[in-house]
Amino acid sequence: MSGGNHALDSTLGMRAAWPVGKLRFCWHVSFNLLLAIGCLPLLTSQLAAAPPEITDVSLRGLQIGGVTRVTLRGSGFDESLRLVLPVDPPARVVNESIKPDEAQLRIELAPQTSADLYPLRIATDGGISNAIACGIDALPQLSFRERLADLPVALHGTLTGAQVLHTEFVGTKGARIVIDAQSQRLGAKLRPVVRLFSPSQQHLGTARPVRELAGDARLIATLPEDGVYRIELQDIVFSGESPGWFRLLIGDFQVADHVVPLAVSRGVASTVQLIGSPASFKQSI
Repeated sequence: MSGGNHALDSTLGMRAAWPVGKLRFCWHVSFNLLLAIGCLPLLTSQLAAAPPEITDVSLRGLQIGGVTRVTLRGSGFDESLRLVLPVDPPARVVNESIKPDEAQLRIELAPQTSADLYPLRIATDGGISNAIACGIDALPQLSFRERLADLPVALHGTLTGAQVLHTEFVGTKGARIVIDAQSQRLGAKLRPVVRLFSPSQQHLGTARPVRELAGDARLIATLPEDGVYRIELQDIVFSGESPGWFRLLIGDFQVADHVVPLAVSRGVASTVQLIGSPASFKQSI
C-alpha cells in the first residue's frame, strides 16, 4: 500500500513539475512539427513545379535564314526547357547551356519565316513563362557597338536617364539609309529620338516618337557624301525610364506601316497593298 502511495505521489510530483500550460505548449509544438514534416514533400513538389520566368534577354531579335545565339536570364530554368515561338516553319533550337537562372540558346529560323514582332516564351515541365516581344527580320542581330563594319544590322541595347548613345557607319553618296528605333513596340519605356550627322558634321535629320510607330522613331535619309556617318540615340527629354531596352535597325530596307485592305478571306488568293517607304507596293497572299 505504501508502495502504491509512493508511485501516486511521484506521478503527482511530475504533474506539479510540469504545469498544464507547458504540457499544452509541448503538444502544440509536436503537432505542428509533425504537420510541417508531413507537408514538406507537397511544398517541395510545388516549388519544383513553379513555371519559369524571363527577366532579361541579351538580344530581342532573331535573324530570318540565320542563326542567332540568345542568352535568357530569369528563374525556374532546367533541362526540360524548350522554346515557344509561334513561327512557321518552327525554329530549330539547341540548348547550349542551361542553369537555374540562365539559358543560352542557339536559334535558327528558316528563310521563309515571316518578319514581324512575335511573343517569345520558354516552357519547362513546371509550366510556361511570361512572353517577351521579339523582333524577327532578315538583319544580323548584334549587341550595341560604337562602330559598324557592315550594314544592314539590328543593334540591341539599353538606354535610361540622360544617356546619349553613338554609333558610326561608313556610307556612300546617294545611298538611302533607314534608322528605325524600336522600344515602345518591344514593351519598354524609352521614348527614342534619333539624329543623323554627316562626315562633315552636318545635321541631316532628327526623328522623334510618333503615334504611327506606337511611340517609336524612324529616320529615312539620302546620304550626301562618302565617309563616316554618326547616329545618336537618346530619350526625348533625357530622362529615360527603366526598362529602356531597344532595337536600332540600320540599313537600306523596305518598311511598311499600313496595309489595304485590313482583312482578306481565309483560303482565297488575295492581293494587298503595303503602304510604306520608299514606295507602296502590292503583295499576293
